[in-house]
Amino acid sequence: MKELKQEYCLGFRYNIAMKKIIVIFCVVMLAACAATSKLQPAEINWPAMQQKVPGASFEDVKKGFQLYKVNCSACHNLYSPDKYSINQWDKNLFEMIPKAKLNNDTVTQRLIRTYLHAGSK
Repeated sequence: MKELKQEYCLGFRYNIAMKKIIVIFCVVMLAACAATSKLQPAEINWPAMQQKVPGASFEDVKKGFQLYKVNCSACHNLYSPDKYSINQWDKNLFEMIPKAKLNNDTVTQRLIRTYLHAGSK
């Protein structure tokens, strides 16, 4: 049987296959972070967002983004808010809130809805 070439890093022994897995994992994680940062609300867009969610603050939109990221990315890829209209987001949220087990958390629901409505098309 062929013996795997061993290397050392920070005192740990590992083989070349493991090194490839680590590199692939890092690349995937970086790509995921880059994709998520595109969804983050930008303060420069706040005047347009305010028209869609009057009475909300930019802090609410940012908190909504964080909650959207945590609660929704656990099961599926995140969609850009401008992919759907406000009415379409409301239909999606009506379906997804129970699946995310957010039925009793009205604050989280409101903040996620604020974020999605603010960036909607």
